[in-house]
Amino acid sequence: MRAKPSSKIRYKNRWFSYFDLLGFSNLVREHNIEYVLPIYEEILKAIAQKAGAKEKYGISYAWFSDTFAIYTQQIETL
Repeated sequence: MRAKPSSKIRYKNRWFSYFDLLGFSNLVREHNIEYVLPIYEEILKAIAQKAGAKEKYGISYAWFSDTFAIYTQQIETL
């Protein structure tokens, strides 16, 4: 049985930015959690303030470990 082709792929114009904290692994390796955690929390707070304030324009953010992404849903909505 041959698979049917799926519906046409639709592309959308979006902005996407990818940030990686250089040296974060070394920071974690060389310092205790009491030193690292406030730094990490400050970074999350700054991203939430900057990108979060723009959510009404379709700008969102996500993170995992020391990697952060800021992206738009669609450029036309900005």
